[in-house]
Amino acid sequence: MLEIAKYSNIIKTIKDIIFSIEFIVIITVFIILYHIIVFLIRDINHIKHLAKFNHKTTYKLEDLDSLPLINFIIPAWKEEQYLEKCIKSILELKYPNIKIIINAGGNEETIKIANLYKNKQNFRILYQRIGEGKVKAINDCVKYIKEGIVYLIDADIFLTKLNFFQMIYHLINKNEFITTSTVKPHKSIENIDLVKYIDVNRNAKFRRKYNKYFEKVSANTAIKYEAIKKVKKFPEGKSLDDGAAIGSVLIDSGYKIYAIIDTKVPSLTYPTTIKDYINQNLRWLENYLFTKINQKKYFLIIRFLINLIISIYFIISPFLIVINIYYPFFGFLIFFSIYLKKIRKIIFYRLSLDKFTNFKFGLTFFLKMFFYIIIDELMIIIVFFEVLFYRKRYKKRKNLI
Repeated sequence: MLEIAKYSNIIKTIKDIIFSIEFIVIITVFIILYHIIVFLIRDINHIKHLAKFNHKTTYKLEDLDSLPLINFIIPAWKEEQYLEKCIKSILELKYPNIKIIINAGGNEETIKIANLYKNKQNFRILYQRIGEGKVKAINDCVKYIKEGIVYLIDADIFLTKLNFFQMIYHLINKNEFITTSTVKPHKSIENIDLVKYIDVNRNAKFRRKYNKYFEKVSANTAIKYEAIKKVKKFPEGKSLDDGAAIGSVLIDSGYKIYAIIDTKVPSLTYPTTIKDYINQNLRWLENYLFTKINQKKYFLIIRFLINLIISIYFIISPFLIVINIYYPFFGFLIFFSIYLKKIRKIIFYRLSLDKFTNFKFGLTFFLKMFFYIIIDELMIIIVFFEVLFYRKRYKKRKNLI
């Protein structure tokens, strides 16, 4: 009995310490110091590391050693708002040797825009069917290509000469086999607070020291035909991110995916409403989770599960006040740490090479960020249960059924 009483007193003492104002103050100070130290040691170091990959030269047509055929592939599914602008951005490049293959579908409007180019020289129009997916649409286009460079571009991407010539210069003059680049918000949407939050939040450079080679392709990717010929076709119908599915087969075939990091292409792929953001992010998060499961990257799966537990506690913590008044404080501390990390991302964005937009982060943005963080934490919980119990919803989101 004495032993039980002794352990009970120890547990009570620990509990009293944890649920005290002093302990919460100490944890708060620790969180602040942690983010300051990580910024000064890691974030700043990553920014310096990034400078090594800056392509300072602006390339033009006359800089190219040769002018191979560029085969643009545009998979357009319900892209009636963007498709024509995408095509015009390609034509405005004034590259003398191009072919454009559009694989359209999803609705009559998209097909109607594609058909405007049906009888034009150097165009070929194909038609997607529901349930086939983006990778199948790309594979169908590849069948009509026999030489040159295969340029994969989403219909909501608008090419610029700066980015295009940077991409193909490294294929033609530098003997890379694959180049890929990331996107930036189109100027028509760059002042929307949600778009700013998404662009800053998805900055892969923030998470790790940057490498000039990626593990996946993006919505703006150029590939030498030799590589396409070797892989024959890209894997279709997989529960993977499309870029990861295409990238994995190229890497497995011995190729590297060279990243162009300092020139981005304007895109309207960014959701501008909370509903669209949730739909897009659920698909992306589920792609990520399925990819890591398939790759058997258990550490990343465990990390996702830890984030899930944190998210659940964060969401339910306000209701735990009925059990103990201090429980909501720990939920607040989780939120506080997440918020500080977002602040670090914004500072990183400002100080790094990501000076492609004229983002202005006013008071309204920082207030809205509270709401955006709550949405993000809820999505982690939804993704877990959808992957566990509702895989059909995931497949529908990928247009695979």
